[in-house]
Amino acid sequence: MPELMRVISVTDEALDVAALPDGHFDEYVRRRDYALIEPFIKPGVLPTVYVLREIPHRTFSHVLSQASEGQRQMAAFQCALVRVENFRTDEGAIVMLNEQGFARYGKDTSLPNVLKDEELENFGHDELLEIGEVAFTRSFFRKRTARVYQLPHTWRARLVAQALLHAEPSRALPASSSDEPSSTTPSGGSSSASPTDATAPERSQQGAA
Repeated sequence: MPELMRVISVTDEALDVAALPDGHFDEYVRRRDYALIEPFIKPGVLPTVYVLREIPHRTFSHVLSQASEGQRQMAAFQCALVRVENFRTDEGAIVMLNEQGFARYGKDTSLPNVLKDEELENFGHDELLEIGEVAFTRSFFRKRTARVYQLPHTWRARLVAQALLHAEPSRALPASSSDEPSSTTPSGGSSSASPTDATAPERSQQGAA
């Protein structure tokens, strides 16, 4: 049985961003290895930890059937979440949300151990998209391969603006020779941005609400 994955949000207040070595934040985003970030949790502050399972194939088909990327991220969150450690309630209490704390689907669905839509109201929209993207990537790619995680592009732009994440530099085009046109873009098109470049167009989140 695949082991569970523990993830914290890149904007969790318990994370001491100022103490992170240069490039460490970017590395955590790519690898989502909890051990990378655990030494930089502020003393006495409990991070909210999302514990995820790999989404079973039968359930993952439900995720893939969603109409938009935002909806796929939310569905992946629903299908992968096992528990939440150090969850903060509206009253400020810190609790564990687990199988006993979640209301599960009843006879109205064939999907096993999937959160009800109502349970998603416990979480912020940004949490659903960020953690849902992790859950989707982990379950989509082939097992026993190195997975490279990404943030939704709306997140990348915001974190780059806050100087928390390094923007990926655009690839420089080779210098033109004296007998070539001076145009900086290939003939018949324009240069394309890296899929993870913070300047790339934001991916549609329509329908995610």
